[in-house]
Amino acid sequence: MPLPSASSVHRRAAAALTCLVLLPLGAGAETLRCGGQWAELGDTRAAVRGKCGEPWQRDEACRSPRFGAGTPGGPVVLPGAVPGKPPRAPACVAGEEWTYRPGPGQFLTTLRFEEGRLVEIRYGDRIR
Repeated sequence: MPLPSASSVHRRAAAALTCLVLLPLGAGAETLRCGGQWAELGDTRAAVRGKCGEPWQRDEACRSPRFGAGTPGGPVVLPGAVPGKPPRAPACVAGEEWTYRPGPGQFLTTLRFEEGRLVEIRYGDRIR
């Protein structure tokens, strides 16, 4: 069986390295390991605090509401809309963002809560 060429090996190594480097950038997750426990999407603020402790930073955040029928340019669907009356969209959906700074070599982690429940886990830069 012939050996792969040096250029083929280099291309594969470069592709694998690129995947490893880009993986944590903006990666979202469904769970966060806190010690021996897991914080999961849907957990309450109290449950996450019990598993992960107090966050390093806590911010109130407001984002634009997500409307539509799931199709770009599709019809706007507002909760509580009454036919024949102009719909009133809320200015924002209030939530909280908690940031955890686990330690050197780990990734800064931001948790987003809406209506008291964990809805998003985002990883940021690696801590030096």
